[in-house]
Amino acid sequence: MKKKLLVNKAMCNVCNDVLYSKHRHDFVTCTCGNLSVDGGEEYIRRVYNDKNFITELSLYDNDSFELLRDNIFRGGRGINGDEPLKYVKLSKLNDNWLNNLIEYESKNRPDSFYLEYYKKELEYRKNNKIKINE
Repeated sequence: MKKKLLVNKAMCNVCNDVLYSKHRHDFVTCTCGNLSVDGGEEYIRRVYNDKNFITELSLYDNDSFELLRDNIFRGGRGINGDEPLKYVKLSKLNDNWLNNLIEYESKNRPDSFYLEYYKKELEYRKNNKIKINE
């Protein structure tokens, strides 16, 4: 079975910027211009001046959950949806947001592969007695 790309991430070893491409057309470039990352979780595309100065950091569904929970992000615009878009690590989502995500995804997108990771995060928190309030 082919592994699924979950986190499209690389580091420029010239300026030490860590770049995430969060969605298919999210083309991001480091501060010094040596590296660009594109493709989100759809594909990996790298544009670089010197391949010797980049470190590949992408993660797949067969990587450890502890690593994934600190690298999977969820975007949101606040409780009322009127705040600027902010991306938050799965491990840092507040409990209310996480529970609402599970409810929404279960009802509206039950085939979303992220639903599995939201549920794993909830179980991880229960097992490790982690509570994150708003």
